[in-house]
Amino acid sequence: MGRALRDSRIRRDLWLFDSFQCLPPATELDGPAARVLESDLVGDEQHVRQLLRYAGTPLDRVHIVAGWFHETLARAPISRVALLHLDVDWYESYKLCLNHFYDALEPGGVVVLDDFEIWPGCRAAVE
Repeated sequence: MGRALRDSRIRRDLWLFDSFQCLPPATELDGPAARVLESDLVGDEQHVRQLLRYAGTPLDRVHIVAGWFHETLARAPISRVALLHLDVDWYESYKLCLNHFYDALEPGGVVVLDDFEIWPGCRAAVE
């Protein structure tokens, strides 16, 4: 994403949201295997910044928003979305993100659902 931003002739910003803690609690809709990962997969904001620099990403156009989605999405001044890539694992997170960003999608915009084939909660939120 960083390289695409760097190489694009269209001025766009890249917004990255992550709790940088652990995954939020899973629900029954996410399936029994989800409970095992609840305290795993902790992100590292500094590592993300290193990767972006390595990719040559114009960091002045990158916004990293740390915190839980229900606390951070509404504060981000995003009115239009061309590409929405969601890798948020659980039903509640997908439902929240889809509800929040769907109306901001540009005509012809793309939504990528990283977990659709993996987690039943993602499928349930979409359906």
